[in-house]
Amino acid sequence: LSKWKPGKLLPTDRCEFSSKDGKEKRSLYGEAANELLPEGFVWAPKSTWALEISSSATDEEGWRYAGDFPSKYQKKMTMGCMVRRRRWWREAVLGGADEGGARVTVE
Repeated sequence: LSKWKPGKLLPTDRCEFSSKDGKEKRSLYGEAANELLPEGFVWAPKSTWALEISSSATDEEGWRYAGDFPSKYQKKMTMGCMVRRRRWWREAVLGGADEGGARVTVE
């Protein structure tokens, strides 16, 4: 295994986009993305999905690596790393709230 290849998942692998525990399939697009919103919240104006990139926790593309999904993740891919994941986030506001309203991060 020399490269990560999109679309090359095994039947036992998690979905391309899933909840952190891997039990729920997720979509970042269209109406399915609205199902991720907490009750009463709407997407913040001009907000878009963004990758969490941290110089201390991810590589430059936002990936974290591990031997398996329930394992502890690390910043660098090393021998034995068989899975990787990235965290996507988007800002939401309480419905109709202005700039000073309640805000949450949806992941």
